Amino acid sequence: MKNRIVFTYLIILLVMSSCQNYDKPISIKNEKFEVVLPGFVQKEELAEDAALEYANRFRNFYVVAFILKDNVSQDSLWAQTTTRITSALMNPTVDSIHQPNHIFTKITGKFKDEKEPLYYSQKLIYRKGNSLLLTIWTRGKEREKKYEVEVERIMSSFKSMP
Repeated sequence: MKNRIVFTYLIILLVMSSCQNYDKPISIKNEKFEVVLPGFVQKEELAEDAALEYANRFRNFYVVAFILKDNVSQDSLWAQTTTRITSALMNPTVDSIHQPNHIFTKITGKFKDEKEPLYYSQKLIYRKGNSLLLTIWTRGKEREKKYEVEVERIMSSFKSMP
């Protein structure tokens, strides 16, 4: 009987320690940028050159941020960052909104032999020599619709530090 109680107690402790609070947003602030992510993501290895990497693989939801050290124009930098994604996709579509020092981009496309499309959202914050790029993506139209508001929240929270 005592062994069962100890075993049950250990299982409860293990479950509680492994649970992530999905309701609590994750605030990230460093010397270059700040962003608020949903509680359902966790740190992941996604891109070799990323400054921030979070994901929930079960939900097919991914977030990466890059610090770009280029001395090119805003339009050239946007073209480079967009091509990084579109070059791997079949028949991609690209929609963007250009604002002073910010460009918001949505990219949709499929990998060869994939059934579901990928949906990318990007925010480029241009600062000559020290630009920032946030990229969020998911797979499938239903997920794209489900996470649309969450993506907007993340994008609006992504800011460069002075």
